Amino acid sequence: MTSTRAPGGGTDHPPIAREEEALPPAGGLPVVLALPAIAGLAFLIVPLLGLVLAAPWGTVRAQLTGPVVFQALRLSVYTASAATGGVHRTRGADGLADGPQ
Repeated sequence: MTSTRAPGGGTDHPPIAREEEALPPAGGLPVVLALPAIAGLAFLIVPLLGLVLAAPWGTVRAQLTGPVVFQALRLSVYTASAATGGVHRTRGADGLADGPQ
């Protein structure tokens, strides 16, 4: 490995790497990163798979058309709107917020 001198007698500088040496090797994800990625993916997929397998699919339609579902959906939309700034925080006669406007 040789070093170059700057014009005018300056200090030594490290050599400039060739393009082949500067680029990381192509060929995919290193094993050091693949193992934590697989573990993280398992933490997401395994619980979701458990929920899908344990769901009572025979009664899903009746459960999703119940009155409580509409209230939960309304609360979820209101909360998401409030979190993104789409809700005017005014109080009604009952002391509760009026909702999205």
